[in-house]
Amino acid sequence: ISLQEHDITTLGLLLGLATSHRGTMHPAISKMLYFHVPSRHPSSTPELELPTLLQSAAVMGIGLLYEGSAHALTMKILLGEIGRRSGGDNVLEREGYAVAAGSALGFVALGRGSDAFGFMDTFLDRLFEYIGSKEVYHEKFLNATIAADDQSGNTGQMMDGSQINVDVTAPGAIIALALIFLKAESEEIAARLSIPDTHFDLQYVRPDFVMLRIIARNLILWSRIQPSIDWIGSQIPETIKVGVFSMSEEAIDCDEFDAEALFQAYINIVTGACIAIGLKYAGSRNGDAQELLYSYTVHFLNEIKHVSVQTPSILPKGLLQYVDRGTLELCLHLIALSLSVVMAGSGQLQTFRLLRYLRGRSSAEGQVNYGLQMAVSLAIGFLFLGGGTHSFSTSNSAIAALLITLYPRLPTGPNDNRCHLQAFRHLYVIATEPRRVQTVDVDTGLPVYCPLEVTVAETEYYDETNYCDVTPCLLPERSVLKNVRVCGPRYWPQLIKITPEDKPWWRSGDKTDPDPFNGGVLYIKRKVGSCSYSDDPIGCQSLLSRAMHEVCDTPSTSCSTQLNRASHSSFRVDQLVSTFSANPSLIAFAKLCCESWKDRQVLYSV
Repeated sequence: ISLQEHDITTLGLLLGLATSHRGTMHPAISKMLYFHVPSRHPSSTPELELPTLLQSAAVMGIGLLYEGSAHALTMKILLGEIGRRSGGDNVLEREGYAVAAGSALGFVALGRGSDAFGFMDTFLDRLFEYIGSKEVYHEKFLNATIAADDQSGNTGQMMDGSQINVDVTAPGAIIALALIFLKAESEEIAARLSIPDTHFDLQYVRPDFVMLRIIARNLILWSRIQPSIDWIGSQIPETIKVGVFSMSEEAIDCDEFDAEALFQAYINIVTGACIAIGLKYAGSRNGDAQELLYSYTVHFLNEIKHVSVQTPSILPKGLLQYVDRGTLELCLHLIALSLSVVMAGSGQLQTFRLLRYLRGRSSAEGQVNYGLQMAVSLAIGFLFLGGGTHSFSTSNSAIAALLITLYPRLPTGPNDNRCHLQAFRHLYVIATEPRRVQTVDVDTGLPVYCPLEVTVAETEYYDETNYCDVTPCLLPERSVLKNVRVCGPRYWPQLIKITPEDKPWWRSGDKTDPDPFNGGVLYIKRKVGSCSYSDDPIGCQSLLSRAMHEVCDTPSTSCSTQLNRASHSSFRVDQLVSTFSANPSLIAFAKLCCESWKDRQVLYSV
């Protein structure tokens, strides 16, 4: 396929094979992936002209294939690829190549923390040097490693003179650290991913890198993420917070420092914190997270164009005076995308109305380009994930895939792969899992509505909680679910106790691992004298006393009135029988008996 220059087909093949064999380290697939990485070719091999997008896909495929293995040689190779210029025909895509290498390194050592490095103490220092950190604890060994790589590699380091081009290497290195120390609660690593807290430091850090650092810090300190305005405010350094609110109230002169850098850092920190909330509560439909992200989305939208929706004042006014419209649009759509991740598979109406409004905006109402439209379309797809049958997991693999999907650099056109290969946006499928449960009447075999009481087990983040839902509905993750109980007066009670496990609910075609819901189906038994909720939504037909009152109504004295009453009683008797059974033979038998009795009653009265 590569020889025929079908680049997109080859790209899909590389990613598809690696994703299908995640964590297996399959030798044949590994060999094929390394073939598309020119820096790993022997020096005697003729130089091959491989497009950069194929090299990026191959590097990402290596990370997926070796996921969670902490394979030392693979990690060393990928670490070098972050700082190595790609050998393709388009050097402008080298940032995307570095991001792919960093993401792949994060997949290989996913969630392993410091244990992933073993004796290779210089790995961390090398990553922080790619970020631009001045703290290097093993500088002697680091310089030796760099020199060795320069001599062995056939492509040069991305250096400007003797310095590493941090603008290219920083995003990949930040993502690598975020995935390696995912949920590790490492204070040391989070502290080294520092946010500029002085006006001087703000001049030397790109605002989009600040957003990535905020996301990485909070993925490392996973348990501290809270869906509240106070938590988002705690992410903002005091210098930036005071300066922004003072300038918005015109309390200080903006000539004293760079106002644009201050506001750019502020909104990027807020957006990064919102993305972290979206990842923490992915697929949970958490009410607090939904309300918070919705409020921030509407607030950013109000800064661009006034809308009638009223939200609390959570951000300073007049952001458009200091921040360009393109940045505000980007932050708006990233928060909307995070909101859809939280509400994935729910089809929630309020969120859908917001996304539909964003989708319907014209170019005159905002800088609506390809990337923004792609973000809205992706968000709508998340909201109705799998037709309402799937949602997102929060396992390590799922969070890594969602982070790469939500990478906060949107393309400008269909062929824009300069900062992030667009094919990586499809990796969200790794994070999806079927979670819909449908109740089926065991007698009729038809799907029915039924209320369920769901109990979520106690964790280190919250106490044991109960809530009610009506099927068909989405269940919580299996790792937090304790039991499900069939409740309500119309169906026989049923309690399903579940052992919390960090695994999917069910997999299609997997018969070796039976699940308690038989692939998303829960069979229930209707009580005698009750109708289904679809036939009798308010329950009036299931009341036996009311039905008997209608049947035993005293007839009038006239013959015509008796015939009318008899006909009405026949209808009520049929209805009464139908409340006890849906068997058509019994209903027909009751109708026959009742009609015969009425005929005799009329004859006797004459």
